[in-house]
Amino acid sequence: MQSSSAVDSTERHVGVTVTTNHLALCAHQVGWAHTAFSVGSPAAVDSLTDWLRGDGFRVLSGPRTTGEGYYEAVVLDPEGNQVEVTA
Repeated sequence: MQSSSAVDSTERHVGVTVTTNHLALCAHQVGWAHTAFSVGSPAAVDSLTDWLRGDGFRVLSGPRTTGEGYYEAVVLDPEGNQVEVTA
């Protein structure tokens, strides 16, 4: 059985928090689970989600309050990666 590991990192850039989850589930499944951007407020999440939807990006969920109490939307980037926009 192969072991699993996770490494999380958080960086701040121009008022936006960028969080990436790196998961190594097994040898053939290495990569990002998703990337998250904290934009500061529910109104900013709503605005950015509307703008991205209007530009043709696929919104997978939200904006919504999750069971953990986060306000977020999940959008696919052009390569199919999940991008979380959070308050």
